[in-house]
Amino acid sequence: MEKDEAIRSAAEGLRTQGLAVFKRLRQDGPLYGAIAAAVERGVREERFDRPRRGFIRAVLRDPKDYREEDWRWCLLAVVGAEPIEVDTALRAAAEWARDAMGLEYQRLREDGIILTSLREALEQEVRSGGLVRKGGRVRLG
Repeated sequence: MEKDEAIRSAAEGLRTQGLAVFKRLRQDGPLYGAIAAAVERGVREERFDRPRRGFIRAVLRDPKDYREEDWRWCLLAVVGAEPIEVDTALRAAAEWARDAMGLEYQRLREDGIILTSLREALEQEVRSGGLVRKGGRVRLG
């Protein structure tokens, strides 16, 4: 997302949690500056990267760093209202994670951490009603 949008989103999250109070976030204000500095630190520490000028992206390169909700997020990003083959959805979710979150992998292994975690996320979403499985296909619930 655009860097300014990311900073504003972070500030809004802080306000929602009661950790920041402001009427209007100003680019020359201390909160904006502190968040911008934190973003730059994140870039230096490789927690964010710059996919193109003026934009930043959160980076999770190692699949071991992904949490359950991260895998569900990846899956839900690619499954829509139209049914899709489960295997296609799993592979598309891994590709989405690579493109959107910087996940690094050479190839997807059936017994590897990526597909195993995505299968678990799919099962969780089916149990919770977020996804509906019919035969070998899934769609949003």
